[in-house]
Amino acid sequence: MHYKILASLLFLFVILSIYRKKCHWFMYIIVMILPILSFLFFEQQLIHTIQKRSALLQQSNINQHGIFQKIYQINNNTVTGFIKINNKSYRFYYYTNASINIKGINNHSCYVSGSYKAVSSSVHRPLIVTLKHIDINNCDPQKISLNSFFLHHKQHLYYKIQQSGLHQYDKVIAVLFGDVSLIPKQLLENVKDTGIYHLMAVSGSHIIAIVAMVYFSCIRIGLPLPFIKTFICIILPIYGCYTDFAPSALRAIITVITVIILPQRMLCRATDVLGSTFVITSLINPQFVYDIGFQFSFMITLFILLSAPILTHHYQIVALIYLNIVTFLGGFMINSLHFNQIQWIGLFSNLIFIPLYTFIYFPLAIFYLLYVHSPITFKFITTCVDTLYIVHDKLVYFFSMMNRFHWYIPELSEIQMTCFFVMIFFILRYVVLKKFKHAIILFLLFAITITYLTKDNNVQFTMFDVGHGDALLLKTAKNHTIMIDTGGKVVDNNMHYNGSISKYHILPTFRKKGINKVDYLIITHPHSDHMGELEFICQTVSFKNIIINKQSFSAHQLNYILDIAQTYKINILDFHTFKHISLDQVYIDLLDATLPNSKDLNEHSIIALIKYRKYKLLLMGDATLNNEQVLLKKYDVSNIDILKIGHHGSKTSSSESFLKITNPRISLISNGHNNKFRLPNVKVINNLKAIQSSIYETAYHGQVTINLDKELVISTEK
Repeated sequence: MHYKILASLLFLFVILSIYRKKCHWFMYIIVMILPILSFLFFEQQLIHTIQKRSALLQQSNINQHGIFQKIYQINNNTVTGFIKINNKSYRFYYYTNASINIKGINNHSCYVSGSYKAVSSSVHRPLIVTLKHIDINNCDPQKISLNSFFLHHKQHLYYKIQQSGLHQYDKVIAVLFGDVSLIPKQLLENVKDTGIYHLMAVSGSHIIAIVAMVYFSCIRIGLPLPFIKTFICIILPIYGCYTDFAPSALRAIITVITVIILPQRMLCRATDVLGSTFVITSLINPQFVYDIGFQFSFMITLFILLSAPILTHHYQIVALIYLNIVTFLGGFMINSLHFNQIQWIGLFSNLIFIPLYTFIYFPLAIFYLLYVHSPITFKFITTCVDTLYIVHDKLVYFFSMMNRFHWYIPELSEIQMTCFFVMIFFILRYVVLKKFKHAIILFLLFAITITYLTKDNNVQFTMFDVGHGDALLLKTAKNHTIMIDTGGKVVDNNMHYNGSISKYHILPTFRKKGINKVDYLIITHPHSDHMGELEFICQTVSFKNIIINKQSFSAHQLNYILDIAQTYKINILDFHTFKHISLDQVYIDLLDATLPNSKDLNEHSIIALIKYRKYKLLLMGDATLNNEQVLLKKYDVSNIDILKIGHHGSKTSSSESFLKITNPRISLISNGHNNKFRLPNVKVINNLKAIQSSIYETAYHGQVTINLDKELVISTEK
């Protein structure tokens, strides 16, 4: 449906395979019919999903009863969890200025008000619910259903583990149930950077560990094999209920039960079992195919099955090394497509962590779960468990410190993706045949090609979707970059902010463009919505120079910038003494229309005029009407091709006379959807329409990218 070239190639491969195997004509008929049925099935499900999602977002307001299924109190002001509305579960977030404690309304139906939100433009990412009010006095307890029983009991287990005196309870809960919501954000980021996040998500390794523990325990006490198989087939679905049947866990559970139930003669090909599992899980929920964990689970399992000859005829340590290489190859293209980044450090970290999780941390978590139900307590047990998980965190930190080099993969075209998938399978084939020299040479060629030769060499200008704020990026043909502002949020002192704007709206674009360093960052003026993400972006992206108007910064703000510059070794430049930048035929003039004596920091904004070939871009920051008058007197800014409208489209900027002189072909407005300032102002929009300027707003178009080498071709996220 989405990658027709790859699908066609796979289809031809299957036809060739059945021809070489001289299969019966009936097999040809099946191979011809099934892809059509599959296409119609998944397409119908996709259309239904899109229609339902669009309907919810168009009528996004919520004023009705919802059933609270799970509640996590992050701090005194923030609550998250899951709420069921119209028989569908959504993750919710509730922020308030007052201290709250609403854990008592678990499995209660309460009247709520709020709205549906999309965290991504992808139709496959679930919507979230932002609650504005919870009527705690209007809540009714719900009857205990089978599903609510497991949810309630899981919350009880959480409580028992948390109240046991264990400091590292968050890791135990994550390993047991795949719930990482209690783990500190920084540690979780380190786990992801280390390439071991899959070990905290419930997957095949967890299921196999449970099966092994049950099997060998039952064998030891002499139970008959039919009883053991029946017991495993009962206990695995029960465990699946406690993991909310995560797609990767469901895949492993169905696979194990299929192997147990089917006769031995029907299990001659493990790939047939994997294929059958795919069909069953797709019928249960077609949306699973879009789940990243589900994709990882199937692709890596397929690679492991194809690599069986080298995994089953070596000593355990050698087999572990091979398994790690095969797993790395199996997840490579999925990482490339979804995250545009390869966690290469996982090749080394998994050699340590896979045995640790398999033989220590997961069995230890199960033991501790049993221990907390014991009437007898021993302090040394909690001390030992805490110590082992502290060692875990130190190892994670060690590997995350080693991961200084970020391997970014640019966004791939359909043809590129198909070619690289084929190359990955050839590399796997050479590994299985133990032709390591061929495998290494092909992988090096593959790595260089996918990293460097896939980059877009066009000059591009991007306006990020950062809500009420500004963040702009200019990329040259040789991948040099100039960033103007970083976006940011105004955050209450009592609330913790984790850099979600940069994490979800800026850094993914950097990875897609293969950018890991910025030559110049221009901070137009010291407001949070223009510089608030700097600290978070610096943790991932290397900045060479930051240009600021030092006169507009307070002593506290200047010290903040200087501390960041010192930490990340960045040069600080004052735009009064550094007004011209030249990069790869792109020329940037920093125009001084500031009003130094003004108390309004918006009137201290640095204005940038970018010239490339025949095009002119004028970026106004939050400059006001007063700045515009100064600008028109001092500089020639007539007939601009692209104008970044000042102050998010406020009526304090973009006067009618200014717009008539600049006469922009394209006008860009960075604003938040339904923002409290009600921007852009209607008058500004009408003035732009009067000069027939094409208007693009992040609130409605999302991220906007303009190709300066292709006659200003514009692509939008939404």
